[in-house]
Amino acid sequence: MSQVKSISISQLNNGDFYQFIENIVTIVSQEPLASGVIATLVADQPILLNSFKKEALTIETQQIVALDRKRDRAYLKFKTLVDGYAWDDETPANIMASQKLQTFIKQHGGGKLISFDYNKETASISSLVLDVTTHAGDALTTLSLGGTISFLKTCNDEFKDFYAARGDAASVLTNVPPFYKLRKEVAVHYRTFASDLESLQRFLPADAATIANLITRVNVEIDKFRLLVPNTPDEEQQPEPMPEV
Repeated sequence: MSQVKSISISQLNNGDFYQFIENIVTIVSQEPLASGVIATLVADQPILLNSFKKEALTIETQQIVALDRKRDRAYLKFKTLVDGYAWDDETPANIMASQKLQTFIKQHGGGKLISFDYNKETASISSLVLDVTTHAGDALTTLSLGGTISFLKTCNDEFKDFYAARGDAASVLTNVPPFYKLRKEVAVHYRTFASDLESLQRFLPADAATIANLITRVNVEIDKFRLLVPNTPDEEQQPEPMPEV
């Protein structure tokens, strides 16, 4: 059975990452037998293109991305500290405080919050900060997280103020997820596609030769992009770390 060659697409820069997905979609979409396995990447492609175009334009846009990453890290710091105290058997009061704060965190998006589009993330963080400081001040005090939540508010306000000052230029980014936030999900979709494409040879034995030929064409494209990757180990399976600001 033919196999799709491995490629660590997460190591490609944004432009090559997009171009790789576009090329794979173009190749595979020509074969009706593979329409089902390529469908998710077909849907991803225009979203990736729109995000790439809008985020590669100006220095101001790069500043928006940097401020967004900064508040993402501030949010993850707060959430991680809160979650950590849920295991503090040495101090039961800390567990209760953690659980109280976790309730608010979950209500405002939990781990998915940092994947929201710019405006939704701004609103979600603002609402979280307001709710926590208004209704869970005792829990913040117990865990000594007052400074942490204040820093999160500061980071979110910095993003909100800078984004608003961009006026019309910022409006083109409205409701478009940042490219770096799309990469991880699309990489997962690509790995699923590669596995499903190989499986078609088993599920459609009468068309196995056709699928094998398609895999050969896909592998030719993969070989081109492997040259753009520093090394070519199997696509990493571990969660990607937050990008540096």
